[in-house]
Amino acid sequence: MGFDKSWRKLAAEKLNHGSVLDLGSGTGASYTDLMNFDVTALDPDEQMLSLNNFEKKVVGKGEELPFKENSFDNVLCCFVWRNVSDTEKALSEVYRVLKPGGKFILLDMTRPKNSFLKLIHKIGTFIF
Repeated sequence: MGFDKSWRKLAAEKLNHGSVLDLGSGTGASYTDLMNFDVTALDPDEQMLSLNNFEKKVVGKGEELPFKENSFDNVLCCFVWRNVSDTEKALSEVYRVLKPGGKFILLDMTRPKNSFLKLIHKIGTFIF
């Protein structure tokens, strides 16, 4: 229903100035919200990254980030965390690449347990 756009904008407003690792960037849905940052887009799917407008693109997974320690002022992860196979390892990697005082903003959803909301969620994710 388009809520994700306003949520991405709010998330971007909470970031520190400087560099951002857009973890699971895909086609770059956060591009307009991150235009004032030095962004590195990371995604395991090279085809998705080819559609991404960010200049710096890296093929990789959250569980094995190909960056040195203390590389980023921020890590932003929007609607991708549910696809991470080892969340503990990925979280450890996120904090490894964050600079001291850096921010990790995780924007994601889980599937509702209520049967009515579950139906709405299924319809919404199918249509949008």
